[in-house]
Parts: sequence; C-alpha cells; structure tokens
Amino acid sequence: MENKEKFGNQLAECIGLWLAEGDNKTKAEITFTNSQVELIKLFDQTLRLLFHNYLFNIRLYIYSPNENIIVKSPINNCIIKRYIDKRATRPYFIWRLCSKKLNKKWKDKIKLNINKKVYYKSILKGFFAGEGNIKTGKKSNRTIRIAQGKRIKSIEKILNHLKIEFRYFEKERNYYITHKFNWDKCAKINLAELHPIKKTDFWNAYNSYKEEHYKSNYLKKELFNALTKHYLPKSLALKFNRSKARIVEILIALKKEKKINNFRVKSQDYWVRNDQQVIIISKLKEKYLKLLEKYNKTQQFANYFDVDHRSAYKRLKELEELGLVKRNINKEWRRIKIEKEIITI
Repeated sequence: MENKEKFGNQLAECIGLWLAEGDNKTKAEITFTNSQVELIKLFDQTLRLLFHNYLFNIRLYIYSPNENIIVKSPINNCIIKRYIDKRATRPYFIWRLCSKKLNKKWKDKIKLNINKKVYYKSILKGFFAGEGNIKTGKKSNRTIRIAQGKRIKSIEKILNHLKIEFRYFEKERNYYITHKFNWDKCAKINLAELHPIKKTDFWNAYNSYKEEHYKSNYLKKELFNALTKHYLPKSLALKFNRSKARIVEILIALKKEKKINNFRVKSQDYWVRNDQQVIIISKLKEKYLKLLEKYNKTQQFANYFDVDHRSAYKRLKELEELGLVKRNINKEWRRIKIEKEIITI
C-alpha cells in the first residue's frame, strides 16, 4: 500500500513535469524536454514502471551548445541521438516514446489523476520543477514565479485549493507568488524539492526572511503543542521559522522539565511529548526485538547480524535503556511487555 501511494505521488510529479514541458499536441508519441539530469531520470523511471506490461523503445536526444561539450546519457536501455544546438546556453535532453497507444493511455492517466486532490501537491511540485523559478531583488523582494504563456486552469485550481495566492501577468507570461504567508505554504509542501538548483534558490530566499518574533514563552508553548507527533529539530525550525539552534535550546528546556523526550535514530534526534507514550527506534533495533522470539544470547545476535559481540551487546543494551528488553542473571535477554507504542523509523 505504501509503495502504491509512493508511486502515485511520483506519477503525479511527472504529470506536473509533462504539463509544464511536455508536448501535448502530438498523438503519436510522449515527449519530455528538460536540461536537468535528475528530472529526465525521474520521468524515464516513472513511465517505464507505468508501462511495464508493454513493449516500447525510448529515444533520448542530447543537445549540446557545441561539439566540445560531450554529455553522458543519464539513462540506459534507450536509443541515443546527439545534436548541436548553437542557440542553447547549456546541454538539454528530449525524452521520446513513440506509440499512439501509449500516448492515449498517458493522456487518459493524466485526466484521471489531475483532479484528484490527493495528488495536487505532487502535480504542483512537478510543474514548478519544469517551469518555476525564484526571483530576488532590491528591498528584500522575494518572488516565486511560474512561467506560462497562457493561464492554465488546472494549476490555478491547485493553487486555489492549497490557498496559495497568486497573480498572473499576461505581458510577463508568468504567475507571481509573493508574501511570507504564501512562501510558508510552499515551504510546507516542499515545492522546489525535485529540481536541485531551484531547491537551493528557494531555501536561500525563504531562509533570508527575518525570524518572526514571538511573545515570551509563546514559542515554547507552541513547540510543546506541536510535539504530539515526533519531529526533527530542523523540521521544527522550518515550521516555526526559527533557527535550529534556537529550537534545540527550547527543546532541551522542555526536556529538563520532563515534558518531552528525544530518541536517537541514525544519528538524528526525534523529539516527542512524554504524554504520547511512544518509543522511537530504528529498523535495526526492531529486528533485534523480533529476533528475541528466537534468540536470547548476545553471541547469537552477533552471529546473525555478522557483527562482533561488542556491537550486538551495545544494540541490546540500548534497547534495555529504552525499557524494551531485560537481561537476567544467566545473561539471557528477554523482551518486556510495555503499554507504549513503538514507532520504527
């Protein structure tokens, strides 16, 4: 179910990419043009998965500004054609799948998904990766722009649903999104996540906003209220538009008051309220817990995971500190029944 949901969002991202930079006029092929390697890979991988039950050939056209620039193909199992485009300022790719049948299926899939609200965020992320950009100027002006020759109702519908205010200027052929509250909404959905360069530009501009000032203890109270779910400090810093250092300072203060606790998983601290009655562990520790149905000696765990005795003992000791296991006088480990929910990350 999780994989199906993940692919659904991935497909929606590619629908957004194609709406931005695909050829919607032809009925004989599916094409996608972009200069970003990561986006070509994403589109290729997604459509291969979507049409895995069909036979087809993919062609990749690689355009370079001159013959001195040799660009490696970002994908395999395709026919590669190379050309020179002297008008281009940088290399770019055209991904092409020739098939009337699959073109129709692709457009049917778009019609089916474009009005599903569950995919709105992913479609918008894909569209921004294709046609979006960030503009910063004098007087700390920050603007999210989406280039589009004509207004596109499907994208406006998504922006309205997400309550992201926008303006469209026909002369500039651009959608404009400004003001901090709109940036907050775009940051929350990771609007620029798919495109590495645009992602950097987005967060540089967003993080340049001055920190909001809160009344005394307001931030502390809001942080506590938010921790009914587990969070990383960097996520809380983004949520409350504060520095990570400031967030950690407050988290430590709340921990000293015994109101919250942190769980170390893969070198990262996840914070949650004590009254939520949860314990957060890694997938590796979860495996140790499950194996307690079969093993009870440290060396048995060491043999199973192909690690030394010391490493296995350390993992089991960490589980003991969390109150999940106990070692008896015979040096045998056993699992302890608890009322708390165990969350695996």
